[in-house]
Amino acid sequence: MLKKVNCLFIALMIMITSTGCSSENVKNYTFAAASPGGTYYAMSGGFSTVFGEIMKGYSLNVQTTAGSAENIRLVNSGETDMGLANGSELYWAWNGEGVFEGQSIDNIRIVGFGWTNVYHCVVLEDSGINAFEDFKEKNVGVGPQGSAAAIFNEILLEEAGVWNELSPVYLPPGDQVSAMKDGNLDVFGYFSGLPLSLVMDLSSVKDVKLLDIGKFGDDFGFSEKYPFYGKSIIPAGTYEGQDEDVVSYSNLTYIIANKDVSEETVYEFLEALYSEEGLEHMRSVHTRASELSVDSIDKMVDVLGIPMHDGTLRFLEE
Repeated sequence: MLKKVNCLFIALMIMITSTGCSSENVKNYTFAAASPGGTYYAMSGGFSTVFGEIMKGYSLNVQTTAGSAENIRLVNSGETDMGLANGSELYWAWNGEGVFEGQSIDNIRIVGFGWTNVYHCVVLEDSGINAFEDFKEKNVGVGPQGSAAAIFNEILLEEAGVWNELSPVYLPPGDQVSAMKDGNLDVFGYFSGLPLSLVMDLSSVKDVKLLDIGKFGDDFGFSEKYPFYGKSIIPAGTYEGQDEDVVSYSNLTYIIANKDVSEETVYEFLEALYSEEGLEHMRSVHTRASELSVDSIDKMVDVLGIPMHDGTLRFLEE
């Protein structure tokens, strides 16, 4: 009997030791996303699965943040290992311009291009809002403080000459939709891939319309002043009641990492991400994952001026 007990005890200790070693060998990383409800958050969850299930011995903890600009600061400081950021903020950060004027941002590296985010400017059908002039004295959703949407909104609406005559409301997209349903918000504004599920939700209970802000911006030469905000089309039929194409602006999204994240980690991440299993999983997460491609991994990186991560360079060489 004692012999059996001893055998059981030894077997149990082996299991505990084995489990402990396995847990200790997992390499844990953090990933700066955005607020829940948008493409950033959904895609970040997909990357977490790639780390935790397709890669071996890794885990990725997705963090809720204010979005692109905050992500750049978090990754640059090393508080977060990796994250997502838009091309406009990356350009400003690396060159110490715009919202990053006077700041030293030199620890970030490009892991790869992700997808194109399109700006959604949504109002209720019966709101009487048809142009930027109509934003005056209205509550305008601009995204969380520090987000790409908030930065874009301030720039665009200052150029339009209405920023100082409206009330900016700094809310994440989910809260903006709730506020519009309750009648407390006049304009929804956010960058996202197509389609944005929150706009689909809103359009299912309210008659809404998307504004052609890409056309409005032509009146004051917005594209010429800010070329990294490209023109994009939201095709007719993307949302309920949308019978025509809508002209808007877009921003390219990139995966970034701190330069001290190991070459091996980034290399293995890209191997897993661009594997058949990785791409299949990401495309099940969001339609924008259709843009993930080895051929576009360095898309417009030369314009940003930011170096590629060593792990990406190794991946491309092989």
